[in-house]
Amino acid sequence: PGTEKQKRAAMESARKTDFDGITQLQIHVRMPGDATDIQPGEPFSPSRQFLGEVSSELAERGILFQTLPYGASDAVTYAQLLDAGLASFATDYPDVTLKAVRDYYEAGGK
Repeated sequence: PGTEKQKRAAMESARKTDFDGITQLQIHVRMPGDATDIQPGEPFSPSRQFLGEVSSELAERGILFQTLPYGASDAVTYAQLLDAGLASFATDYPDVTLKAVRDYYEAGGK
């Protein structure tokens, strides 16, 4: 787990080694009640801005990036992540996730 601040520090450490040996990276996304560092206006932690920054950087480096919306069993969470440009998920709820992603794109999502 860890806070966004701790995740930023971990990313900085990985940059110092040019992400040596890293081919994929997964970040757990925490919901209210499970995270202590949710910023105002954010639905989860780490922030959508941080997740977007990580996603862009890792894509440029050819590293697979996944988010794991920890404990999320609702379509709304996946829609919020998709709206933020995130589209690779690890999940304990594959049926919910698959339906949420399909519904999102069928409704004209990004």
